[in-house]
Amino acid sequence: MFTYLNRGKKSVTLDLTNAVDRQRLRALAGRADVLVEDRQPGELARLGLGYEDVRRLHPGLVYVSITPFGQTGMYSGHRGGDLIAQATGGIMFANGDHTRRPAMAPYELLSQLACLHAAFGALVALRARRATGAGQHIDVSRQEVVLYCQGCYIPRYAVQYEIARREPLMSVGGVNTYRCRDGYVNVAPFMPRHFTRLVQDVMHHPVLSDPEWSTRRARLERRQVIDESIAAYLTTVERNAFVETAQRAGVPVIPVEQFRRRAARLPMVVLSSPILRNMSSSSARRASSGAGALRGVLPPGARRACTPRARRAAGGWR
Repeated sequence: MFTYLNRGKKSVTLDLTNAVDRQRLRALAGRADVLVEDRQPGELARLGLGYEDVRRLHPGLVYVSITPFGQTGMYSGHRGGDLIAQATGGIMFANGDHTRRPAMAPYELLSQLACLHAAFGALVALRARRATGAGQHIDVSRQEVVLYCQGCYIPRYAVQYEIARREPLMSVGGVNTYRCRDGYVNVAPFMPRHFTRLVQDVMHHPVLSDPEWSTRRARLERRQVIDESIAAYLTTVERNAFVETAQRAGVPVIPVEQFRRRAARLPMVVLSSPILRNMSSSSARRASSGAGALRGVLPPGARRACTPRARRAAGGWR
């Protein structure tokens, strides 16, 4: 994880409780365009390193703060990470069905999205600096990022007073994750025409092929029957064969893959990744204590895609 997050970076370790190191940080900030920090609100200000302190030294600095709840508000002093933001923002409740407790989203999703919002805000501030010459303080709250992710749920509650739970229980019949003979597949025929193609052209189902089953009302009221019928059919077919047939018929379906298998099957995606591109360079390998570190990070298919021969065959990095 350290290599993944810090490739291509120069680093220095500073003890901010030490006056000499605090002065070193001020010197670094004095010649930087952007400073990013994720300490508790007010913590750096108490050390003389807050936005107002640094701005006096470098008026054009863009100062980015990423915290669980932002710099102001009733929860601003609360501590927490990705899981806390998911809980307070409501996405955990939406991610759990009515028969189980709320469930968190995986992969520290909100922390990564908060960083993307921070990067976007910093770029906008740098653009504004061209006109004004002044920097800005970008205040990113993980909880606000959670609300942004629930753009479809907020209007639903505002208009219909409906509190959303996990989508498969709220959506129409036929939209779900099902198990084939050799693995899971995601089936998403939201549109009536997609559902019609699925049941008529792919499944050739004698009952569901009737046009009355394609209406939204029927798919809501008879959801369990539809799901059971599709599930029973898919247990008889191979996953890849079903996906190919459905895609040819214009039905949105896709296998549910693990990252390792997906990376190995799509080496060109790995080739186009600037993260793995840097990790595969000789300098990155040396920084990672030898080629063994690279082999420990990438799956076999990805390693093949990172070889010089594979890069030349692909016309270089994309």
